[in-house]
Amino acid sequence: MTAAVTAAGYLLVMALLATGLRLMPGRARPPRRTGTGLGRPALLRQALATACGGWLLLTAVAAVFALVPGGLGGGFLWAAANGTALLTGLALPLFLAASLAETRLRERRARRLRR
Repeated sequence: MTAAVTAAGYLLVMALLATGLRLMPGRARPPRRTGTGLGRPALLRQALATACGGWLLLTAVAAVFALVPGGLGGGFLWAAANGTALLTGLALPLFLAASLAETRLRERRARRLRR
């Protein structure tokens, strides 16, 4: 049963990736800037939104694999939700620091090119 669920999940992800590639016109383009703004507040807002979305996705995947193949109960789901929140809380500052460093590096390079 576990192998079937894993295979179905793998096939679903691969189908979604293939569909995305087929819908993508021509070559990959650089991402467009949206009206969210620039600077640290926008970066922080985007990082928090990404972290919350990632936590929800990770928790949903853990819940599906706990309930379907494992038949584990609510105690495991509570632990999985707390564990994924801890993982997100530990990883978010690291990714935020890396994003800020990369943003500063790009700003420095842009200033050098303007001179």
